[in-house]
Amino acid sequence: GVPNINMVNSPEVPGGIGTIAMCVNTIPNIINARPGLKSMIDLPVPRALMGDMRDLIDPECKIVK
Repeated sequence: GVPNINMVNSPEVPGGIGTIAMCVNTIPNIINARPGLKSMIDLPVPRALMGDMRDLIDPECKIVK
């Protein structure tokens, strides 16, 4: 993306990388969600996402079209 982001999670806490990965992989689901208060039960199950996440965003939900 633009701008590039470089981040270090240090010191690593047990499970920290997995938690961060789950949060990052949930971003397309958050963007595609309808407006309103949501909890994790309202969203699809988090899973590993490969490839360009921009392809997973619904065109109707894109901020920049």
